[in-house]
Amino acid sequence: MRHFLAVLTATSMLTVAPPVFPDVAEASSLFETLFPRTAERRRARAERRRQQQIRLFEQRDRARKSQERRVRAAARAQKKRRAAASKPAKVKGAQYHKYKARNVAPVALASLAKPFEASRGQNVVSVEQPSPEIMNARLELKRINIHTYALLAPPPVEPTGMTLADASESLKDIRLIARKNIGKALIKHYSQSPEFMWIGADGRLNEQGDALIDVLADADAYGLRSNDYQLPPLPNGSDAKAAAAMEFALTARALRYIIDARHGVVDPNRISDYHDFAKNYANADKVMATLAFAAREGRADETLLASHPKEPAFAALKAELDRLQGLTATVLPPVRIASGTFLRPGDMDPELENIVEAIRRRASDEIKAKHAAVLEQDHSLGEYTPEVVALVRDMQKALWLKPDGIVGKNTIRSLLKSKKASPAVKRERILLAMERMRWHPSRFGDRHVFINQASYRAAMIEGGREKVAMNVVVGKKSNQTYFFHDNIDYVEFNPYWGIPRSILVNEMLPKLRKNASYFDRLGYEVTTGSGRRIASSSIDWWSVGANFPYNVRQPPGPRNALGRLKIMFPNSHAIYMHDTPAKSLFSKPTRAYSHGCVRLERPEEMAAAVLGTTIGDVENEIAQGENKTRQLNGKLPVYVSYFTAWPNADGSIGYYSDVYGRDAFLRKALQAEHAVRDQSS
Repeated sequence: MRHFLAVLTATSMLTVAPPVFPDVAEASSLFETLFPRTAERRRARAERRRQQQIRLFEQRDRARKSQERRVRAAARAQKKRRAAASKPAKVKGAQYHKYKARNVAPVALASLAKPFEASRGQNVVSVEQPSPEIMNARLELKRINIHTYALLAPPPVEPTGMTLADASESLKDIRLIARKNIGKALIKHYSQSPEFMWIGADGRLNEQGDALIDVLADADAYGLRSNDYQLPPLPNGSDAKAAAAMEFALTARALRYIIDARHGVVDPNRISDYHDFAKNYANADKVMATLAFAAREGRADETLLASHPKEPAFAALKAELDRLQGLTATVLPPVRIASGTFLRPGDMDPELENIVEAIRRRASDEIKAKHAAVLEQDHSLGEYTPEVVALVRDMQKALWLKPDGIVGKNTIRSLLKSKKASPAVKRERILLAMERMRWHPSRFGDRHVFINQASYRAAMIEGGREKVAMNVVVGKKSNQTYFFHDNIDYVEFNPYWGIPRSILVNEMLPKLRKNASYFDRLGYEVTTGSGRRIASSSIDWWSVGANFPYNVRQPPGPRNALGRLKIMFPNSHAIYMHDTPAKSLFSKPTRAYSHGCVRLERPEEMAAAVLGTTIGDVENEIAQGENKTRQLNGKLPVYVSYFTAWPNADGSIGYYSDVYGRDAFLRKALQAEHAVRDQSS
């Protein structure tokens, strides 16, 4: 043990020197000195590895950023799709407007006096013998410029009435309000023709003036309003100012009457977008020239009366207006039928008396005549006999109900829902109908098609008689049929249905977003703007909005929405007449179900009538199964109209429900125009 400790102690006393290694930098320098090429290759390999690592990092960074962009884009697209789903794209349809009456303004009558004022400071040209040119102008009743007229003393021909020269000093004190176009036409006329038309040399109304006043006073008989043509006091012959005021006022009101009678009191296009009468405007200068010529011919009053529509329907409406003028409504106590009333044939119920009374008030003259004995009987015992059942069944038919003779809530509701229109209501509908007739041409033509949306009827008129007439289906309230007139161009057999953009966006786009192959399944053809056909399923419908970039049409066939034919009168509203597979709708009393087009109950008959051929010929064209068109020979007007009162084929006047509520809008438009006129009178 002692030996071991001694050795250990001796050993620990020894100092061991550590190994000596060269410096790294020195070693590297030494290596490069000894092996320069190998060192260069080693450095190149290290640089390549470093560059590869940098590129790999950049690639990963770009991939990360690209992925982040894709995620953000997908999130935005999803957000956009969700927003589109919550707020689907819509094509805005036609709208009704708050009617703004056309403005009136003071007529610048003082401008007519300026030449006369200027002439007072000039040397008057003395003309003892008028020149041949002036004499011929006077003799031929041609216009003489007011400046020339003011410098002539005496006039070349003795005037037959007053002239501007007689009233020039008072023109600035005369107040006349009229529409701007009427005022300008009046100033233009009297600037060229200074002679008065309605005032004689004695300062009083001449025969023409008296006749005009009579026509204006009788305006109500023609569906106009006599208050719109008010005049100043009659001149007594001693007051040049009063005479001039009557002259200009009578001219302005005569112009207003002609324009009202020919074009209507209101501007229909200001009522709503559903009214399309762009050409229904008056050229006041031409109307003034017509009036002046008529005055020279001594028939100005006839010209005013001749301005009303010449279509026979207008005369029928006027006659009905005359008939209603003296009638007063008979006020009867309302009929009340107990709630829960239910009768079957053979039952006994005291409410039968009230039911028969309700029928008595609603029944047509035909039903009243057929069941006169039953209607005169006392039904206080409430015995529901077979005779009363027959009466109820006929009334149910008239009300478009199932004629089963069972009196339940539907029959009672229909009996009490609407009473016959009172004379006052009928009179207003006649007045509105007469106003609407003025928006159409004065004559409809010997051959024309007339569609009345309010009565759900269409007729081909030839020689004043209905050649073909039938029920129609018109636009529903959200897709109203427009009010306009046009010309039928052609008939298309086995037609394609080019789906309007409004239907594509408002109704079909939501379905396409749920099922992109919706059109493919229905067999519809989808094409791009260039005409290239594509599959519906290949389109991202979430990216499509109100600006629908594709054309879609349904091929001909038994399921085609247009049926077997359509009758075209191309217009900006895509309105036309056509067949339909939905035949059951024609038996309904209210037939407003389409997207705006007019569906025909018997389209083959109408097509044959407009083409001037036979139904067999039309059927043969359809049977060939090919899509083809046939042009009409000449123009055939079509009137897509809206009248809640209109003459029937037998001459009586039919009154119809205001399915679109357009009577109220027209009533407000008339009130607005009348208010402006009342303030300016």
